[in-house]
Amino acid sequence: MNFLINYAITAGIPTTWLEYLLLLPIFALIIVFMHYIIGLRSLGLTTPLILIYAFLELFKNNIQPNLLISLSYALIIILSATLVTTFIYFYLRNSLMHYKTKIALAISLSAIITLMVIYFLQLFISINTTNLSAFTIIALILSIENYCKYILRKGVNYALKLFSLTIVLVIICVGIGINKNFIIYLFTYPVISFIAVIAIMIIGIWKGFRLTEYYRFWELLNKDTSNDNENS
Repeated sequence: MNFLINYAITAGIPTTWLEYLLLLPIFALIIVFMHYIIGLRSLGLTTPLILIYAFLELFKNNIQPNLLISLSYALIIILSATLVTTFIYFYLRNSLMHYKTKIALAISLSAIITLMVIYFLQLFISINTTNLSAFTIIALILSIENYCKYILRKGVNYALKLFSLTIVLVIICVGIGINKNFIIYLFTYPVISFIAVIAIMIIGIWKGFRLTEYYRFWELLNKDTSNDNENS
């Protein structure tokens, strides 16, 4: 696979494109591993991936030299959109509006609120937005669609739980994606991405328990044991 990478670079394909494409199977592997092996769910598969690449774009475009501030910038935008969606849920949960119109309303209001948030952030944080693609901000806003679906179908608590786990998962993947040593290693051995694909296939046929299920069984076992000791 090395010669394909070298040929692509020689042909003028941007290294960022190659980097993102090579990272995609690895990010997908982490998401499905956390879901099916660990037992930690997220807001689907595409939503975490969209957030991961949106966050990476913020770092790659050097909007702020401080990585923590760049991460906070992205989190504030996505959190503001999430709060808007949660508010709309409480306001419209008994409404007779169509399902898609509720989601469209949440996304539209999130865009307006995001515009206000970016304006206020510019007042307090020095952000270089000249190299920042508008699509990155749009991607952050549109990523709340799955959150809308869960909040409308399964309630606020469940949706917020999935959202929190998704953000943790995104931060882990972004940490991998901005690690220069790992990127160099990935370009040197691009077969890692192919191995990630094989690992996804193996997880796809996994029929065993998840680690969180073992933890729940262990709690139930300990509870039954303590009850038996009390009865005896």
